[in-house]
Amino acid sequence: MSFFQQKKLIDTIEIVLTENKTSAVKASVSSNIQTILFLYFLDRVLINLSNRARDFLISEFDDYVSGIKEDFTSNPLKRLESEFGAYYFGTDFSLKEETEGKKLFTARGELIKLGGKFLMKTEFTPLFIRNEKVELYAIETLHAFFHFLIRKVTPKTRFILGGLLDHLIMFYEKNGFSLSNVGKAPTLAIASIFILEQRQKSEWFKEINQLLH
Repeated sequence: MSFFQQKKLIDTIEIVLTENKTSAVKASVSSNIQTILFLYFLDRVLINLSNRARDFLISEFDDYVSGIKEDFTSNPLKRLESEFGAYYFGTDFSLKEETEGKKLFTARGELIKLGGKFLMKTEFTPLFIRNEKVELYAIETLHAFFHFLIRKVTPKTRFILGGLLDHLIMFYEKNGFSLSNVGKAPTLAIASIFILEQRQKSEWFKEINQLLH
């Protein structure tokens, strides 16, 4: 079987920031599968950020992971799916259904399956490497994607997302942010949570299992 026959497009994510201080996110797959897109997109952004910007972003998600575990344990079903709750990042870019105004920054990610592995191809306009101002725009695209997810996922999937992020951060703490590690952290995070959710036969597990096979 050739390389091109093995390659399968899962979905394309597009995130746009505008000069009107709005953001819009476009993804067609279910929210369960969007958790996978989010992990791989986060991985690509983190590895390309400067140390200062990366530390800032990691600290934000560290707080989220702690909060979601506590929230789900004390109130696993009652939080409304559309509530940001403690998971709002305080961004200046309001999340909208459609793009409003001239584009300021665009991030595109294409998640593909190659053999038994997921890969995320990314494109940023303008490029944010070694540019502090545009790096912040890249972080804002993650905020937008995260808020987009939180509005859609069930409380259970929100808890799963917290677990995925926890494993992702633990990988970086042990292995660093070398370019040679691109894709490794989300792959191992998904594998770890997949085993846990397999026992419970959650909807997240069922969809990801179908995606993997």
